[in-house]
Amino acid sequence: MMQKAHELDAGWDLTATHAAIVGSHAVTTVRTGDFGDIPPGHVGLICPRSGLAAKYGVFVVNGPGIIDAGFKGEICVLLSKVGSDPFPVRKGDRIAQMVVVPLSAYSPGSVSDRGENGFGSTGA
Repeated sequence: MMQKAHELDAGWDLTATHAAIVGSHAVTTVRTGDFGDIPPGHVGLICPRSGLAAKYGVFVVNGPGIIDAGFKGEICVLLSKVGSDPFPVRKGDRIAQMVVVPLSAYSPGSVSDRGENGFGSTGA
């Protein structure tokens, strides 16, 4: 069950329901036992835990992962790592966090003065 370590934390901790090994440059799917129940008009963002990234090079592959309000299945986390040593995940380990945020109004198809220019087109 998702919990927050501290009352003012933005993210809900996601924990592993099973042991796994996160290998270097490989993708490991870790189940959490938590199920999508995002309120309409919101999105759940699956984000890495900074401590795992800083200490062990473990990160969420598609971070942030997106959990839509309509998704009701089990939330799984895709993990990978940099560095050569595999990282063991134990059952009950906090592996990621989910932040639930409201969606803003968006109207697709608007055109800007940038046209179709993409990466680096502003000179940066």
